[in-house]
Amino acid sequence: MTTTAQAQTPVRERGMTLIEACVAVMVISIAIAAALEVFATHRRSSRLAEERRAAFQSAVAKVDQLRVILANGVSLDGVFQLYGPLDYANTGTVIPEIDPTTGDVYSTGASSGNSSGGSAGVPAATGAAYATFAVGEDANNNGALDLGEDLNGNGILDVFLTPLESRPMGTVTFITSEKPNESDYGNLYGQPTSIASFNWYERNPFGADINGNRSMSDAIPAPFPLDLNGDGDTDDTAVTDGFQVLPVVVTIQWEGPYGPERVDHFAVLTKESHE
Repeated sequence: MTTTAQAQTPVRERGMTLIEACVAVMVISIAIAAALEVFATHRRSSRLAEERRAAFQSAVAKVDQLRVILANGVSLDGVFQLYGPLDYANTGTVIPEIDPTTGDVYSTGASSGNSSGGSAGVPAATGAAYATFAVGEDANNNGALDLGEDLNGNGILDVFLTPLESRPMGTVTFITSEKPNESDYGNLYGQPTSIASFNWYERNPFGADINGNRSMSDAIPAPFPLDLNGDGDTDDTAVTDGFQVLPVVVTIQWEGPYGPERVDHFAVLTKESHE
């Protein structure tokens, strides 16, 4: 029996074709781009968390500063005149002065109004000397590291947060209505009033987050209504003196890694709050 041997063609070991190489490069590129995006997102998220922490600490520090002023003998009315809105009735600018003996703050020039006057509990066009403030080491906003501004001792002017254009980074807002609406508060002093935008960072007033839910538009948020002037009712809408309790919201606004950001810190100052 004759066996015919069939010729066997060896399998050729092939190299990577150009198309396969391009596909491999594309897959690797996509993987690298995804990894870089995850890394960048993580960095932005970490930065935002750090910025919010710094902003909240600045807001709390400002409220603590108000309590220290109270502890030094300044009245609630005095704190209002140093840090609050002025010229409710368009009667002129109030210049606050502290009496070194009593610690009370008096006004020279026109009156700032009273608890029975004024048309609404909405801040007017001007603010007191300390109604707005810088956040970071540049306390006087001159772009230089001055004596007493180097908080961390590194010899560098640390700004910490990027300011929003045409907006103060820190604002002290006193709530002067006993049944307030959050959207009536948070004033850009010296700028036209406009509430046409749904975005808080385009509005004036920009709202005050009293109850911490970030809506800035709640009517009579907790803990209101409050009897601010101790007259036995909660119907006053524009209390500007005679304070028995003084509600305050400190707002920090800045340009974050994803856009405009803000932190609001609410507190109620009392005559005994510094004790």
